[in-house]
Amino acid sequence: MTKLRVHGFAISLDGYGAGPNQNVDNPLGVGVTTDDLVRALRFIVATPSFTGDTLIVDSGEHLAGRPRDIVFDKKKK
Repeated sequence: MTKLRVHGFAISLDGYGAGPNQNVDNPLGVGVTTDDLVRALRFIVATPSFTGDTLIVDSGEHLAGRPRDIVFDKKKK
């Protein structure tokens, strides 16, 4: 019997190409780094019971309730 595990990553764009002040607008005040994504992938690989879900790596941006990612926010502060 073949075991199939399905995973998804939902990453924020704010760590990739955002302006220098845009990361302060997300709940953690930091952007997503490549190291963050590598740690998330290692978690998935090391946890055989994790399947059928999406791992959100976005510095809490999904909790802010904005209609768009802060990269696309046209407001200047």
